[in-house]
Amino acid sequence: MSLEHIVAQSQTTLRLDFSEVLPGVDSERDGCIERLCERLRAQNGIAQVHVDSESGKPQLCLHYSPNLVTLEKLRRLAYDEGTAITQRFKHETLPIAGMDCGSCAASVEHVVKKVPGILNVNVNYPTGKMKVEYDSTLTNREAIIKAVGKLGYRVPIGQTIALPLAGSTPAVDSHAGHDHNELEAEKKIYEAQAAEEGKPEAIQAKIAEGRLNREFFQAACLMDQPFVKEQKQTIEQLVKEAMAKLGENIQVKRFTRFKVGEN
Repeated sequence: MSLEHIVAQSQTTLRLDFSEVLPGVDSERDGCIERLCERLRAQNGIAQVHVDSESGKPQLCLHYSPNLVTLEKLRRLAYDEGTAITQRFKHETLPIAGMDCGSCAASVEHVVKKVPGILNVNVNYPTGKMKVEYDSTLTNREAIIKAVGKLGYRVPIGQTIALPLAGSTPAVDSHAGHDHNELEAEKKIYEAQAAEEGKPEAIQAKIAEGRLNREFFQAACLMDQPFVKEQKQTIEQLVKEAMAKLGENIQVKRFTRFKVGEN
């Protein structure tokens, strides 16, 4: 949802949900929010940029001068900058096998923090998971896994792929398993939603495509699901990285999900 209202005779405010400009970001403490605000503050015609959470979820508030920048240009600028940030700065949660005490978690944090490009890292010993934020222009997932491996611990690929199944119910393993007519129907629903929200007609199709990938496919396709809860890397990306690292052809042929209480 985006709202526009006059705050002064020569100044207007545009509000955008962070779920649209920064998909996957749902906390005001996420570093990508401040990065986006800093980039937009440097743009001509924007007087002020801040975060508003009065609605219950963080919104980007842009106070701008219509005489210097149009509403459409401002909206496009916010989307473009948000895309650039999410493509560069990655957030991942990796399962770590082999830790047997709290000091092990502290050791992993210490070593991973030294990897160039790491912005934040937190290792939780009870859950056996490491949350890490990094600059993808300086490092990558493989470098992080290598750093963990130097301590004698490992990131299990099979366990990683299975984790999303614990909290979701994918129907197929990939896009190819979906009926074309079903996908077209879903896309039209998202386009109608964008129209009802007042989105410009020129970007309604793009918004629909984004929501189809972000909401429908992530819910219905195993390969599109985050490899761990609330993370941005998909199972498909994870498998490709494992293939490149191991030099093997890895394929998810099928999966079976069991739920306690089901026959």
